[in-house]
Amino acid sequence: MLTAFRESDGQLVSGQLIRKRKEDRYFCPECGEEVLHARSLSGVRIGHFRHKPGALLCSYGGEGPEHERIKAEIYLHLLEHYPTAFTTLVPEYRDLSDALRPDLFLETRKGTRVAIEVQVSAINVEEMTRRFKEYTRLGVHMLWVLPYPADRLVQEQEEWGWAHGQGHYVRAVHHQQAHMLRLSEQEVFLYWAYFKRLVYWPGAGEGERSFSVMRLDEAYSPGREMLINGEHQKYNASRNSMMKRILRLEHGIRFDAFRPTYARAFRSLMRPYPIPGRYLLMAP
Repeated sequence: MLTAFRESDGQLVSGQLIRKRKEDRYFCPECGEEVLHARSLSGVRIGHFRHKPGALLCSYGGEGPEHERIKAEIYLHLLEHYPTAFTTLVPEYRDLSDALRPDLFLETRKGTRVAIEVQVSAINVEEMTRRFKEYTRLGVHMLWVLPYPADRLVQEQEEWGWAHGQGHYVRAVHHQQAHMLRLSEQEVFLYWAYFKRLVYWPGAGEGERSFSVMRLDEAYSPGREMLINGEHQKYNASRNSMMKRILRLEHGIRFDAFRPTYARAFRSLMRPYPIPGRYLLMAP
């Protein structure tokens, strides 16, 4: 977790923004158990708090290091690049609703309230729908951020060529940028909810700490003819519900380029569930 209550003054403090002092004690905002302040001198891992070994299970302790890293980096990015843009900027916000705890909550000087959800682990569509409805009921615009899928954007191209000096064929593998991306079910939900856009944050060591936006579109399998039981059968091109074409991928997107909007509910013909009416922070 990024924040904890400090015993000496009762303040909710960030593990990255305070010094590590042996005399200070900290407590989990969720379960009240004492937690440890972890902050390495190397700065490899973001300063945070963790439960002691053997502590009772707590929802604050269930996030993995990748989720924790992205959440902290977005928080520090907003603090650094937009120091006067928000009246509120709080990680792991607890005062919005008993049913919600956004990874980051902010309110702009114009009064727009935004919840940033970092989605690293798998989550079912029912839970995503619940959060969409609850945030919208509260008038909060949502920005869902995914880890950048670097390993899924590289495609292997195999080539065979005759090696004259060796007298046999040799295999060569080239790597190129993929033009298609197979989505998970949660990504398909976000694809439809955000008008065929997905928002990413870079992985560890992947360069500039800023948002990336991918624009996608429907992918179609080509039509084909087959000989079945001596008869030619023709199959028309069809849409692939999980595979999408990459239209454009932009890096270094500024946070102030995102715009608050309301989108009506609709049902995609390709999925069995509806996309609810929602307040969004839309990517450019």
